[in-house]
Amino acid sequence: MRWAFEHGRWAFGLQKPHEYFSVWKPYTLWGTETRLQAPLLFIAGEDEIGNVDKALIQSTFRYLDALTTTVDFRLFSAEEGGSSHCQIGGMSGAQTATFEWLEKTLCQEPAKPLAADRRRIRMSPEFITVVQKHYGAAAAEPFKKFLKVG
Repeated sequence: MRWAFEHGRWAFGLQKPHEYFSVWKPYTLWGTETRLQAPLLFIAGEDEIGNVDKALIQSTFRYLDALTTTVDFRLFSAEEGGSSHCQIGGMSGAQTATFEWLEKTLCQEPAKPLAADRRRIRMSPEFITVVQKHYGAAAAEPFKKFLKVG
């Protein structure tokens, strides 16, 4: 938190801690949903999911669901390493996952337009388990529609 305020003071000319929250308010991705056309890789760590407010997770996935492009979701578990923000402790695994996704995404045939019924967000069941662990079964229910098939 200290670094965030110091950086905010330097970057935005803040003088008081309460100014930090108001200066970030205009920065949002909402409204860009139809402009993002390239496939997206979304990476998160298990501990990261457990350390943020449930509303932030729900809002993030509402945004991802509103996108018109394909979103691949990669969750790093505590067991495999990289479960913290930015996959600290598992950088080589995160880099491997990123480059494998890039190769799969960029080195295949050009993407075809999405069919109306195609799942745009693909995630593994482990994400549902992590959300249930931290927030309960009811909180995890909306995410089940994004599970990978096959």
